[in-house]
Amino acid sequence: MRDVALTSLPSLTKKCRVGFICKSFEELPKILSEVEDGLNNKNKRPFLKNKGIFFGEDHQLRKIAFLFPGQGSQYVKMLQELWEKFAIIRSTFAEADQITKEKMGLALSNLIFSIGYEESKAADLLRKTEITQPVMFVADIALYRLLVQFGIKPDFLAGHSLG
Repeated sequence: MRDVALTSLPSLTKKCRVGFICKSFEELPKILSEVEDGLNNKNKRPFLKNKGIFFGEDHQLRKIAFLFPGQGSQYVKMLQELWEKFAIIRSTFAEADQITKEKMGLALSNLIFSIGYEESKAADLLRKTEITQPVMFVADIALYRLLVQFGIKPDFLAGHSLG
């Protein structure tokens, strides 16, 4: 992601940490444009906080914590966009599928992404604790691996419930 930011934001000339919330890859260009505005004009930064964009200078850099969701956060097709775009997500689910096929008789990725399941049936199964917990565990591991792959390393890990 750092390379995306450096390529997309040539005005980034000094170290600065930027955090933002983006709901889809389609929204990313607009968000990066607003990030660039904030990098070029510090006076805009307080207003960008309302849009979920946060800036930190070298002297303000803090520790990074990953907070993972637990049971109750699951839904059919969660992580679908990331699964389609990033090999690390697919390989994490494939690794888990090998284990869950043997131990549970089903591939978690088929259930999560509704492959071979009607969405309503997949949703019903995802509400069962014995399925929800492995699903969330694998999703959390996949997200962790993706962030680390982009060079984002946590100083602290925390989670809600199973997370």
